[in-house]
Formats: sequence, C-alpha cells, structure tokens
Amino acid sequence: MKKLAKRLAVVLMICAMAFAMTACGEIDMNKVKGDWTISTINGQSPADFAAANGFQEWQVMKNYTVTDKTFTIKAADGNVDCPIEVMSNGFNFTLAGATGGCAYDEKADTLSYSIKIGDTETKYVLKKGTSSIEAPAPEAPAEEGGEEQPAEGGEEVGAEGGEEGAEE
Repeated sequence: MKKLAKRLAVVLMICAMAFAMTACGEIDMNKVKGDWTISTINGQSPADFAAANGFQEWQVMKNYTVTDKTFTIKAADGNVDCPIEVMSNGFNFTLAGATGGCAYDEKADTLSYSIKIGDTETKYVLKKGTSSIEAPAPEAPAEEGGEEQPAEGGEEVGAEGGEEGAEE
C-alpha cells in the first residue's frame, strides 16, 4: 500500500508540474503592447541595410502596433493587421496565410521576427517607439528655359483682377 501511495504521489506531482509549466506559459502582454519600430535588419541599421540593398531608408522602414489581438504592420504603402496568438515568449502572427513568430526579449526590451522568402531570410529586431515611414514628396520638375520672366513693366502680375477681382 505504501508503494502505491508513493507512486500516486509521484504521478500527481508530475501532473501538477506539467500543469504549472503550461499554465504560466503566456507572456505578459502589458510589456509588449504598444508601438514598435525597426532597430535592425539582419544586424544593420535600417539606413545601412537600405543602402546595401539598393533601397531608400523609407522603403524598408516599418512601424508596428501590438494589441491583445493584433500585430499591425505599418509601411509607407499601407497597413496590415495580423491576428495573433500569445505564446510563452512572444506571439505568433498570421500574415497572408502564413504564420510567423515574434519573440520578446525582456532583458533587451525588444521584439524580433524573421521572414524567409525563397532562400533569403531577413531578421528584424524591433524597439519601442515609432519612426518616419513616409515617402518624401516628389520634387517638381524644372521648367525648360530657366526662370519665368516678369510681365512687361518689370512687375509680376497675379491672377486677373487679383483678390479685388475675386470679390466682385
């Protein structure tokens, strides 16, 4: 009878440990929620990565927002909301039918994920905050023939009648 009780106690202890390991398995999302931006891409700053790969920095920059349910990726050409599943060390997100993992490093206070397209894998490390992701405004093309010449008499002439004409 003592052997049975010991075995039962061992089995119950193993079950309790297994339950405890899975029950405390989710990350504290309060540490992860909020705005994030790219710190490095494949170990390089976004500017260095862009220059090395023939892009402008704004083309590789992204901002991210993490909530309890979504991982939003924001780029100059639009935003994508990805549903998430919280895990023990971060979360999984689904993008275009594929699932990726985003790990949280509590010591460094960073998020990281990798994307593999074909044989090329790109690793992103994110830090808290946001960055400019907007494309620069296009420059106006220069007109042929140089600068505009003023009207006769040496003064520039505005729209017909100027402001006074618009009031009539």
